[in-house]
Amino acid sequence: MSLVALGLLEGYRAKIIQALTQSGGGSFLRGWRVEMDPTGSLEVNFLGFCRAAQKLRLNDIDAALLFGADSPNEMTLDELDPEMGHFVYGFRRWMTEGFGGPSEMFTVLEPPVTEGGKSEGKITKKEFVQGVLGKGFDATEELVSEIFNLLDMDSSGHLDM
Repeated sequence: MSLVALGLLEGYRAKIIQALTQSGGGSFLRGWRVEMDPTGSLEVNFLGFCRAAQKLRLNDIDAALLFGADSPNEMTLDELDPEMGHFVYGFRRWMTEGFGGPSEMFTVLEPPVTEGGKSEGKITKKEFVQGVLGKGFDATEELVSEIFNLLDMDSSGHLDM
């Protein structure tokens, strides 16, 4: 790939990340999940990307260049933002190895039952961040908060299980 194409590609990535961050209310990962990846697969197909780009008014993005010849049908989170993608994949691996999956992690992190003897079935951002860090995930509070934002698609401030 030429230096000109690499420069264009980096510019496109920055523009998309900025638009997704704005769409996610200041959270890139929430914007990614809501606009590009509602299933949580950490990838978007070409058509899904084009639809999201149109909604986000990213009309001057060369999607074919962005997707590239190596994988013209999909783009993964780490292809758009390698640093954040690597972090999210690391969290997913930690969660799976440590708990088995999201449901099992939720059960461990969920606050104790209320006075009425019932679990509320919710985890707040603070509880999530403290729980994940307390269980040994090596990251900053800010980065774990971004993982929470990825999961809290509706910006409710809590995760339901």
